[in-house]
Amino acid sequence: MKKLLAATAFLTGIPIRTPGAHDPASLRAASGFFPVVGLIIGFFLAGIYFLSSLLFSPVISALLVLGGQACITLCLHLDGFAGVAEALGGKKTRDEALRSMNTHHIGVFGITALFILLAIKTAALEALAGGAIYAILIIAPAISRWSMLGPIWKYPHAEGTGPHKILAISGGEYFIATVFILALSFIVSPSISLYALIISGAAAFCAGKCITLRVGGVTKDTYGFLVELTELVFLLSWIALR
Repeated sequence: MKKLLAATAFLTGIPIRTPGAHDPASLRAASGFFPVVGLIIGFFLAGIYFLSSLLFSPVISALLVLGGQACITLCLHLDGFAGVAEALGGKKTRDEALRSMNTHHIGVFGITALFILLAIKTAALEALAGGAIYAILIIAPAISRWSMLGPIWKYPHAEGTGPHKILAISGGEYFIATVFILALSFIVSPSISLYALIISGAAAFCAGKCITLRVGGVTKDTYGFLVELTELVFLLSWIALR
């Protein structure tokens, strides 16, 4: 239970007081529960969609879902997505890109990336409106929290190792999370969900590799970037494969 609480405190804005919630050792032990936290978020989002769909159109329901997601995560992942987009945009050197991520300054590149991300997500949720939307809303956050673990496990931290790396996981934690997400995908949809899972995981590794080549490794902002990117890839993959 302590591991689940630590993972929930790290990935959401839910006010949970647990010792070592942001301690690297505690987070490493709790990383196998990241997809479980995503599943909790997914049920929350499905509830928002269900209630809003009773009164509003699919577009408004989709916007309310994205608003609810921003609230429950305190925009942590959106901030990371915008931070990476801003850092990698333009003709910045490696040091300038890292400095941009550390200062959390968001300019035109970050704002534009956020707008495009949210616009495509809204359109994707509208296109998926129907019976499968609830299963998609439940599983998508779980898959995105799993997808971020692969690059974090595989690639070094751009700012060093040891205490400078907020989240360092082992192959064991990644394996546990992978078994959980595979079982969940098989339950939801043995065909579409598993294919979309593979595509999302591959997208996460490719993005992690590109960021590593650009700045020498992953950063704290990379975590949020990978969550948002793979969630979008999962939605688009489902649309393409259905």
